[in-house]
Amino acid sequence: MVDETFWAWFAGFIDGDGHLTLAKHKNKRYHLGYQWVPKLYITNIDSHVMEIISLNIGIGHIAFLGKNNEYRQYRLESKQVRDILPKIIPYLKIKKQEAIILLQATNIINDTPYKGCRISQEKDTKLREISEAMLEIRLNRKQKGGLRNNDRV
Repeated sequence: MVDETFWAWFAGFIDGDGHLTLAKHKNKRYHLGYQWVPKLYITNIDSHVMEIISLNIGIGHIAFLGKNNEYRQYRLESKQVRDILPKIIPYLKIKKQEAIILLQATNIINDTPYKGCRISQEKDTKLREISEAMLEIRLNRKQKGGLRNNDRV
């Protein structure tokens, strides 16, 4: 069983090297022609750290990136994101707001028949708004130069 110390440590990696997003992928099996996929990625060069994360969480996978596979990316998608976010949100400092609204998106998708296959126009609009809000949060953080006073530990 993973303890609270691990979740706090993991949240620190997400704040530093993580990426939270709500992606839209083409998928003809979905009645709108696409599906919404919540994603949580951490990219790092330390393969040992990525293995520690993967072994402790027990879900997700590690991908190799870069010209010479020098980067490792730990990836969680869809239901995996929904399961992990509540455990790390209390410890996030920089990406907490993104995580909270991404969790809302995962709940919208989960509450739709066939895991989002038959999503209503109303829910699709809400997911689009969430995706745009997450992008705006990231852009604002970059324009402000990273940490703000209320982000300090």
